[in-house]
Amino acid sequence: MKWTCSLIRLVEQCHDSPLYAQQYAALDDVPNVANNVEVTVPQYLPDDFKTIFRMTRGTFERVLEKISTDDQLRRKIATRGREQVPLDKDLLMTLWYLGNWRQ
Repeated sequence: MKWTCSLIRLVEQCHDSPLYAQQYAALDDVPNVANNVEVTVPQYLPDDFKTIFRMTRGTFERVLEKISTDDQLRRKIATRGREQVPLDKDLLMTLWYLGNWRQ
């Protein structure tokens, strides 16, 4: 869980940057899109991915791999209720939220 605390500190430092408002002004007007993770996110250029999720696609893949193979973080298989959100989508949503929590 050390990386979680480091990630939160990194996000807080980025929000204090004077370029923050300038970088994210254009993102406020982006409409919600059905299947955004499946359709739009794979098309992001490397710089756009890093701006939105605060890490490179390669780093995201490594974090996803660590989470998916960790016994303590492995998800339980849901037997009822609504369908479980895929781990990659859940991680992307979490990163986006942490990167945009002050807005």
